[in-house]
Amino acid sequence: MLSEAEKEAVDRLALCMNLTRSGLLAKIVVDFVKATDASKEGRNAEKHVGAYLAECRAAAKKRGALADETLSAMKGKTQ
Repeated sequence: MLSEAEKEAVDRLALCMNLTRSGLLAKIVVDFVKATDASKEGRNAEKHVGAYLAECRAAAKKRGALADETLSAMKGKTQ
């Protein structure tokens, strides 16, 4: 289970990646679990995990401020 702070961090990254929270987590988990296999497919999945991490970093850098504004606006509407 995620804490509220962890949910907010995941939601922020999901917004940066144009995904839902569950979509982002599913993408990460599927590749991560595949990467635990010691086979060639597992090594390829490990490369995908690293590449996805780089993609997430770039998206957070590019769209992080907008995601912060969006999340702040959403909090204001729900409180």
